Amino acid sequence: TLQQQIADVEKNALEEIETLQQQMEQDDERYATALENERERLDKVIDAAYQAYAIKVCKKIVERKAVEDDYTEKLRLLNLQIADKREKQEGRVKEYLDKLEEKHKKERITIYQEKFEAVDAVRKQMNEELAIEYEKIEEIHKEMRPKIDDVREQAAQ
Repeated sequence: TLQQQIADVEKNALEEIETLQQQMEQDDERYATALENERERLDKVIDAAYQAYAIKVCKKIVERKAVEDDYTEKLRLLNLQIADKREKQEGRVKEYLDKLEEKHKKERITIYQEKFEAVDAVRKQMNEELAIEYEKIEEIHKEMRPKIDDVREQAAQ
């Protein structure tokens, strides 16, 4: 019966270690899933922002085309005067579009930075949690190993 008790204790300890290792693997899987979901979510946010920007650009292009059509009609009557005005207007529109493009570039960089920081924070938190769980497993292992060795020695005697 003593050997049976020893075997049961050893079996329970090994089962607990195996359970903790399985939990650690599950935590790794959850972390990978959470990371992928966060990446997908941030990609969707970026895509939505880009789509909104594309719509704004299309509207500006439509506005620009309307202005150009108006100037073309006036060009037939006052060719030289309208040509100057048209060039000035195109320059302003181009400058505005350049400013919008620069603003979008800065926003995109900010979004990517936030995405990186969010993923990094989640990764750090998960690593800290994994380290704690690993320490618990190691502590249990250290506690159980001498007991198992003592029981084996006693059983051997």
